[in-house]
Amino acid sequence: MTAHWTDSQKLRVLMRLPWTIRVENDTDGTFVARVAEMPDAIATGNSERELSKELWEALRASLACRLEFHDDIPAPPNARLPWELGVSPPSGAQSIYVGSHVNQLVISQQGLSAV
Repeated sequence: MTAHWTDSQKLRVLMRLPWTIRVENDTDGTFVARVAEMPDAIATGNSERELSKELWEALRASLACRLEFHDDIPAPPNARLPWELGVSPPSGAQSIYVGSHVNQLVISQQGLSAV
């Protein structure tokens, strides 16, 4: 039998998934970012730094709320959640590898994107 995953442990794993991020320029020059899989995770910002900070806070709040109320979490395509696979939660200093995704936004000549 696998040990129980806490919401906090799940949240740490979920925040490291390769979420699909869509960014647009608003008419007033601000950026608007949305997480495609989580329609309630939306952020705005006047700079890359502000947008990145606001987006990850919005995603964290949305995920935490869904975990607290046991709502479905639409994970990114091909994401495999360890608690759904029967993997035990990490104990102590262990960590779970869920991919090489780093929660950052980068502005390039092609526009803003998640990397």
